[in-house]
Order: sequence, then structure tokens, then C-alpha cells
Amino acid sequence: MDDLNQAVVRLKLADENTESDELESSVDSILVALQRQDESMCQKLLDGGILNTASWSLKGNCNPSCKTKIARMVAEMAKNEFVRKPCIDAKLIPTLCDLLGHDDADVAIQTCRALGNICCDYDEARLAISQCGGLKTLINLLKTRLVTVDKGSPNERLRTVACGFLMNLTYGNGPLQTEAVSLDVVELIVRYLQSCSDDVVFCGKLIMCAGNMSDQDCNKVAFEETGICEILTRGLGSVTDAEQLEMILEVISSLAENDAMKLEFAKADLVETLLKVVDKYAGSNRGAARGRVSLSDEEFDVEKVSTDIIILLLTGDESMRYLFQNGEGKLFMLVLTDWLSSPSPLYKISAALALGNFARSDEHCIKLVELGIVGPLLKLIRKDDNAEEDFVDMRLGHAVLSALRNLAISKVNKPLLLQQDTLATILPLIHMDMHPVQFKLLGTIRMLIDGQAETAVQLGENSAFIQRVVELCECQIHAGVAGEANRLLAALVKHSASPNVMQTIVSSSGIKPLVSMATCEHTLMQNEALVALTLVASTCLGQSVPAMLECGLLKVIKTVLQDNNIPDEVQCNVLTLAGFLTQSETLKGAMKEQKIKEVIQDMCNHSNEAVSRKASSVCQHFS
Repeated sequence: MDDLNQAVVRLKLADENTESDELESSVDSILVALQRQDESMCQKLLDGGILNTASWSLKGNCNPSCKTKIARMVAEMAKNEFVRKPCIDAKLIPTLCDLLGHDDADVAIQTCRALGNICCDYDEARLAISQCGGLKTLINLLKTRLVTVDKGSPNERLRTVACGFLMNLTYGNGPLQTEAVSLDVVELIVRYLQSCSDDVVFCGKLIMCAGNMSDQDCNKVAFEETGICEILTRGLGSVTDAEQLEMILEVISSLAENDAMKLEFAKADLVETLLKVVDKYAGSNRGAARGRVSLSDEEFDVEKVSTDIIILLLTGDESMRYLFQNGEGKLFMLVLTDWLSSPSPLYKISAALALGNFARSDEHCIKLVELGIVGPLLKLIRKDDNAEEDFVDMRLGHAVLSALRNLAISKVNKPLLLQQDTLATILPLIHMDMHPVQFKLLGTIRMLIDGQAETAVQLGENSAFIQRVVELCECQIHAGVAGEANRLLAALVKHSASPNVMQTIVSSSGIKPLVSMATCEHTLMQNEALVALTLVASTCLGQSVPAMLECGLLKVIKTVLQDNNIPDEVQCNVLTLAGFLTQSETLKGAMKEQKIKEVIQDMCNHSNEAVSRKASSVCQHFS
């Protein structure tokens, strides 16, 4: 300890005339002490003002060897979080940034280490480095000084350390990531990945830097058509370390959020590579892996991340079409022949998600139904006759219903799905208390009854079903469930065109949710509600009058007609509804009391001809 104290004192007493050898001797003693990694030692050095001494010493005329050791001393001390703020206070950052471009490689190495440690998880230091132009200097260093690969030279280590500094500097910092991208760092990263592929440590840092730069969506564009997809795919196939594997998968996941990158990854054979990775980590072959219901946490993580990435690729239109290949793609065939029948919930869910993504065009939907995927999909959620409970995994139910809903959008497919007992299979799920499943279920049913009058009548006359849908219209926890339930009620009225269905809805308190839907901010849903209410008013008005009065339909009509921001199309539909309501003397009298007649009369002079003509027609009903 006495030697350390003497070394600190000698450093503090040093001036511009002090020989470099004397400074180095003092710093050597401190570096030996720092090897103990004792926080109290660092605190003692801080208390002795060592950082201020280091700052002016680095600015002085000491030789490169001395500067190297002082920068190394700072780097070792800055491994401790509590040292980083004092480094800023001692004005070390501007001094160190000036040394980044030093001719001596060892000086630059220790400077990068010092700055990299100071800014680790510390945004104040990152900002200070940026303000000093440190990021630009660092990238220039990587561009010019390290452009040639001198294996085994100080430049090789400098390359790795500088990349580590860049990694720490940009981690979690959007502005610095964007600035780095503007300085062409992506091109630089790709260049080094191509030329230094055998340097595992360096490439690992480069890939982490790439991950940093891809954090921001706006920066992902910079990676397009750079060749990084092929590089990462090759790296994924050759990596032997689980930690490196996780890192590469994470960066791929981030980049694949960009649609153009999805297609590039698909063309780079990422899917096949991922499947090989799963084979490697989850079993001797994929068939064996799928046959194992339980896997270790590490193995399952690899499978989960890999399948998630595959599904992510399918969310892009172009990449999905590339992988589908009109029903002949390898991935599609794997899903159809293996994943759908797997005992593993992960692969069942992934199969349903994949099929739902493939089913994003009429052409694909028709092809998928022709290929017979409806039966296997339904089997995933069909209750086992021996099961004691009606249980469906929420994720699986949601995925299967998403796929079925997409398939049901095609007019050609609707009767085909109904013929395969799709409705009978999925209807029991409406009683399950799982809102994501209910949301998709209601939407799927609505798609299935579109233009299918017979099915709409059968469902609409089922009072227990209608009552459940009305209950879901009041769902407060999941707005999507309430919205889909409302739309399903309106669709049942429209597509059945049946007095019995309308009467069932009225007697099940279904008018209230339709009226609420008529005030929705979404024009599409608003019109759907108005069409349904108009059909009810024109078909079974007498039975509906009490419910219409009770739920404030007339107030809604008046409010909509007086709102100048309401689209003309909606106002025309409201006027049509009002015209049918006047066929009830009770409602007509209530409309007069609420001054709705006067509102409609004012609309006879509306700037839109269709609205004006409709208003004039409805006014005659009050005569």
C-alpha cells in the first residue's frame, strides 16, 4: 500500500518536465494494484485525484508507451460503475477522444478500452463522447486504419477492441445508432464480416453491433441488399457455441421485422438453416425432436426462437409467396406433413400460424382448402370424446381460428368450410373464457355466414347462441371482443334477412348493442349497425319499438343527423332508418317530441344532393 501511495504522490507531483520513464514507473505500480480488482483500491485512487492527473498527463508530451499505460489505467478503473461519472468530471472524455486517432496502435487500443468501459450502460458518457465527435472518429478509425487485415499484429487487436467500444457506445441508444448508420457503419460491418469470417471473437462483436444498429425501425433499411442475410445465415449454420447462436438469432429476429429483409432471408435459405439448427440442438434428427413432447429449457428456447423467426418471415407478403411456391414450397410441405401432426404444442401452434399467414390471398386460400388443410386444422381444436373438460390451449385456439378466419374470407371457400363441419367444431369455444380466442372466433363465424343465408338463419334462431353473443357485446376487458360481437349481430340480421332471426335478437336484448354500434367512430361498423337496425325496423318494427325507445335510438338518430362531421353516406342511412321508424305511430310521436322532424326538414337544404333528396322523402312521412 505504501508503494501505491508513493506512486500516486509521484504522479501528482509530476509536471511537463517529468521524464516518461518516471511516469511509467508510477503507473506500473498502480496497474499492479488494480489487478486485485479491489473497489476500495479504486476509491482510494479517486480520492487521491488520480483521474485529473491522468487527464493532464495524457495531454502532455509523454511518449506513446506512457500514454498507453495511463489509458490502460483509466480503462481498468472504469470497469467499476462508480468511476464513470468522475471520468466525465475530470474532462477525460475529450482527451481520450483526441487519442483515438493516435499513430501508435497500442495507444489507440487502450484509448478504445477506456472509452468503451466509461460509456458502458452510461448514457451521459455516450452523449459526451458524441459531442466530442468520438463516434465519427471511431468509425473513421475502423474505416481507414483497420482496412487491411494484419493477422497477429496490434492492428488485429485494435480492430476487435474498437468494435467492442462501438458496441458499448451504441447499445440501447437510438440517436447514436442512427448517427452511426448515417456514417455508413452498416457497410463497414458487412465488409468486415465478409473479410474476417474466421475471427470468431471479432465477428461476434460485429454481429452485436449490427443488432444495435437494427434496434430502430428506420435503420433497418440500411441493411437491405448488403448481403448480411447470407452472412448471418451462413454463420448460423456454422456456429458451435450456444451463446453465439442466441446472439445471431436475436439479430436475425430484429432485422426480419423489415419486410424487404424477410424476403432476403427467405432467399438466403434461412428456413432450412433454422431447421438444421433445431435438429442439432433438439435431437439427432428433426423427426426425433418432434417426437419428444418435453425438451430441456435450452433446447426448447432454440426451437421456440427458430419457429418464431420462420413465422415472422411469413408475415411479409413477398417472402410468404416465395416460401409458399403455390403449395409446393418445402416449408409448406413440412407444415402440412409434420408440424400439424406433431405431439408438440409448439409445432401445432406454429403450423396454425404458418397456415394463417399462407392464407393471405384468395388464390392461396382456395389452394389451401383444395389441398385439404381444413380437417387437420379443425382436429387441433376438436374436443376429444374422452376429455373431461372442454379445454383448448389459448395460443393454439387463437392461431387455428386466425387461419380459419382467413380461409373463410374467400367466397369460394365459405360453403366448403361449412360442409366440413367447421361451424359445429368451433362453436363450443364461445363458452370459453379466453378473450383472444373469443375475438378470433366471432370474426371467423362472421366470415362464414357472409352470403350464407341458411347458415345465418340456423345460427340466428339459436337463442342460447344469440344471448351469448349479446353478453360478449358488453365485454369491457377486451374491446375487440365487444366490437366483433356487435358486428356478428349485425351480420346475422343482414345475411339471414329472416324475421325469426330478428325477433330472436330483439327478444335477447340485441337492439341495445346495435344502437351503441351506430355511434361507433368507425364508419364501416356504423353503417353495418344502421343497415341491421333498418332491416329490423322494416321487418319486425312492432316487437322492436319498446327496445328502441328504451336504448335511446331516437337520441342517437338526432345526434348523428346534427353532426356535420358525419359522412354523407352515414347520414343517408340514418335518414332511411328514420323513414322506417315513422311507420310506428309511437315512434313517430316520440320523434316529433324530440324535434327530429325539424332536424330532418333542415337537411332538405343539405349541400349533398343524395342527403337532401332522402331528407325530403322522409319529411313526407310526418304529414
